[in-house]
Amino acid sequence: MIRNPGPFLVVVVGMALVGVQALAETPATSGARLEATRHLERGLRSYDVQQYEEAIAQFKKGYQLDPRPEFLFALAQAERLRGNCRNA
Repeated sequence: MIRNPGPFLVVVVGMALVGVQALAETPATSGARLEATRHLERGLRSYDVQQYEEAIAQFKKGYQLDPRPEFLFALAQAERLRGNCRNA
């Protein structure tokens, strides 16, 4: 018998919340992932020719479709080179 159910309830509720979070973050569909990759490629082309505003816009669009870490890295680099270290 559990004498103090407090810690047990905290663990159970915590596990339930983690499960709900995992379900909410489902991977992007293959179509969304493909479109996100296109935005990444467009952003990288803009980045290469120092068109950072356009690159940032493309990286943000791609991240909305498929929140992969490479979008955040590319976005931070474009913001940094644009001179906006606070957003980077």
